[in-house]
Amino acid sequence: MSLAPNVQTPEMASWVREIAHQVFREQAETLRKEIRQDELRSLERSLNRQIEQTWQAIRSLTEQVAALTEAQKRAEERLEGVENRLEGVENRLERLEVIVAELAEAQKRTEEQVAQLAATQRRVLERLDVLDHRVGLIGDVLGIEAEGEAEETLVYVLEQKGYRLLEAPCALSVDGEIDVVVRAETPDGEPVWVLVDVKARARLKELRRWSGRLRDPAFQQRLAEAGVVKPFLPYFFGLRVYQIVDDEAHRLGIGVLDPNGERVEPTLLR
Repeated sequence: MSLAPNVQTPEMASWVREIAHQVFREQAETLRKEIRQDELRSLERSLNRQIEQTWQAIRSLTEQVAALTEAQKRAEERLEGVENRLEGVENRLERLEVIVAELAEAQKRTEEQVAQLAATQRRVLERLDVLDHRVGLIGDVLGIEAEGEAEETLVYVLEQKGYRLLEAPCALSVDGEIDVVVRAETPDGEPVWVLVDVKARARLKELRRWSGRLRDPAFQQRLAEAGVVKPFLPYFFGLRVYQIVDDEAHRLGIGVLDPNGERVEPTLLR
C-alpha cells in the first residue's frame, strides 16, 4: 500500500486535484441525477395533470357528442315527422286538386244547365205571356157573356116579379165598375135601384166583398153623387154558383142569380 503523497509536493497537489475532480464529478453526477429525478417527477406531475385535464376534456367532449347525437336523433325524428306530414299534405293537396278539378267541371256543367234553364224559362215566360193574353181575352169574353146573361136574367126575373124597368140596364163606374145597374119600380110603385155584381164563378169571398161595398157609407155617397140612391135591390150573379154562396147571400139579404133565374130573393137595402 502506497502512502499519500506529501501535500507539499507536486504529486500531492496533482493527487488532491484528482481527488477533488473525482469528488466533483461524483457530486455533479449525483446532482444531475437528483435534478433529473426532480424534473421527471415534476414532468410526471405535469403530465398527470395534463392527462387528467385531457381525460376531463374527453369526458366533456364525449358528453357533448352524446348530447349532440341525441339532439341529432331527435332532429332526425322530427324531420322524419315533418316529412311524413309534408307527404300527408302533398297527398291532401293532390286530392284537393282532383276535387277542385271535379268542382270546376261540375260548375261548368251547372253553368251550362243554368243557361239552358234560363233559355227554357224565357221560352216559358214567352208562352205564359201569350197564355195570359189568351186568358185575358177569354176572361173578357166570359165577362161580356156573363154580363149579357146577367142583364137578360135580371130583366126576366124583375118582370116576372112585377117590377117595371124605368130605363135599360147598364154598367156604372163608381169606385170600381158595377156590372149592371137599372132603375126600376116595385109592384107597389116604389122606385128602387137594382145593383148587380157579375162573376163567371160566384164565390163566397166575392159575395162578402160585394156586401161590404154595398154597406160602405163612402161607397153609398159616391153612388148618390152619380144619382143612384137608396133603396137598393142588390143581386149577385154567377154563371156558376156554389150552394154555400146561396146560404151566405140569404143571411146577408143579397139576391143570387144564375142563367136559370133567381136562386135567392133579395131584401131591399134602405
